[in-house]
Amino acid sequence: MAAYEIPNLRFSGEAGGNIARRRFVKVNSSEQIVQAGAGDSVIGVSSQPASAGEVAEIYDGIVMVEAGDAIQAGTDVESDDQGRAVPISSGRKAGCALTSTSAAGELVSVKL
Repeated sequence: MAAYEIPNLRFSGEAGGNIARRRFVKVNSSEQIVQAGAGDSVIGVSSQPASAGEVAEIYDGIVMVEAGDAIQAGTDVESDDQGRAVPISSGRKAGCALTSTSAAGELVSVKL
């Protein structure tokens, strides 16, 4: 697998709950960073795990995301219920896969 990761923008915010590494994240109504749910509008990808109240480090650009299913390069992806990248079905587009995966748990390069 070719791996691509070029974080274009790095930023941080207060975590509003537990966030796993390399998961899509969003902002909640309390202005905190939380792990994205299925089909949510995402703002970036967590670079490190964070617990509620800690600083959540976020990347935007071309980043590695944990896959929730097999993904083909060139496929638009969205967040699943655990913040992982999956082929888009009915949610909001989070980005486009630049690499392929054959199963959940693998890393996929995504252009946000």
